[in-house]
Amino acid sequence: MRNLLHPWHLPQTTVLRLSVVFVTYAGLALFSAYCGYLLWSENPRGPRVTKAYLVIAAVIVIMLYSMLAMSGMEIDLFKIVMGRLVYTVCWYAYLVNSVRVKLTYETHPVTSAVSPSSPGVVSP
Repeated sequence: MRNLLHPWHLPQTTVLRLSVVFVTYAGLALFSAYCGYLLWSENPRGPRVTKAYLVIAAVIVIMLYSMLAMSGMEIDLFKIVMGRLVYTVCWYAYLVNSVRVKLTYETHPVTSAVSPSSPGVVSP
């Protein structure tokens, strides 16, 4: 732990790897917070943006850990890939198939139906 507090003792490649991981997860956290805000505010774009986030996050995280594994780090890549894919598939399926999501976020166009009490409507 002491080495992490003094970055000048870390090899340059380790600092680069830590920086890449930090920036990646910080960006994904901001994107996730934006999706959460859209869903919370019942914005009709919320599910669509969140589905995009799920796919983008899965691809980015899998690519990140694949590159780290190729650079020599010992990573259980299978566990990371399977965990990310299961998470993504479950939430994506929920956002696509949920009746609650459809009722909450679908936009229903307002039709201008003529009311029977409107002036000019002739009753039969």
